[in-house]
Amino acid sequence: MPKNEKAKIYLLEDINDNKYVGSTGELTLEKRLSTHRRDKKISKGCSSESLNLSYASMILLETCDNNLETRRARESYWISQYPDAVNKHKLKGRKKWAEFTPEQKDRKRLTNKRWRERNRDKINQRKREQYALKSKELKSK
Repeated sequence: MPKNEKAKIYLLEDINDNKYVGSTGELTLEKRLSTHRRDKKISKGCSSESLNLSYASMILLETCDNNLETRRARESYWISQYPDAVNKHKLKGRKKWAEFTPEQKDRKRLTNKRWRERNRDKINQRKREQYALKSKELKSK
């Protein structure tokens, strides 16, 4: 269930003029910015991690209905308006899982499984780092 009936499409810009376009169902942009900062500490793989989030500002670009299809469409539009944005995933043309044929789904599952097998050590190391960081945060409270 969405946190809010309306979603916000925003521009996140740092002191170095790097830009990231995102969307959120959070009630405030400040809350979303704090989530970006937290996620950067535990390296969740978001494109916004390349920004200097200590000196970043968020600009509301628009509000829209808070459903995934609308959010993706509007976010994709705004990403196209900022071609220098650091967004890794441009969202446009992304297929939904239901649109894949059974053969494509099998191929994707196999590709993902092979990647996980080849990168098992890297995945485990990342999990250990996230666990250590989370433990450290809990101890400091």
